[in-house]
Amino acid sequence: PELHAWVTSTSWSQMDAANVKEMHGNIYTAKVNGIIPWACIQRPAKWVGGDPNPGTAFRVHEDGSYEVLRGYYYFKQIARAGQPGMAVVKTFAMDSEVAVIGFSRNGTRNPDAFVVVNLGGARRVAVKVTGAGGDSFQVFRTTDEKDRFEQVGKATLDDDTIVFEAPARSATTFFVQ
Repeated sequence: PELHAWVTSTSWSQMDAANVKEMHGNIYTAKVNGIIPWACIQRPAKWVGGDPNPGTAFRVHEDGSYEVLRGYYYFKQIARAGQPGMAVVKTFAMDSEVAVIGFSRNGTRNPDAFVVVNLGGARRVAVKVTGAGGDSFQVFRTTDEKDRFEQVGKATLDDDTIVFEAPARSATTFFVQ
């Protein structure tokens, strides 16, 4: 029988594209069926001896104010694409600095989706897509530099392939329309 497991101790790392690549490893190597980060809200003043895991999605300050950090938007790239009941699909990349995470609707009302993570410099990426429920995609992106789950346009399959410019250190999510 298959082991059904989930991860609750994934580090927020530096709250960057590498964190999404770590989640790719959890999904495809460890075969988890859920990622439940436990340290997505931090209140640093309450850690005895300092915060051992400063990467987070939200930071709460002692005056009651808070910050939404880029870790939230990177996690959103995967969390919006992979919803309960969906299936993880087979993916591969021919570049060690690129990872692809794919989800099929699997009978749910969620759209088929995939996330492309680029750990290196800006590059042109071609993704061959088979079995998707359509040929038009809404595209959202988060980058280390500025984009925070920004809708960056639409993409259409051409001969079962989407070609796009992946900014340096980014995650780009494609949702079937």
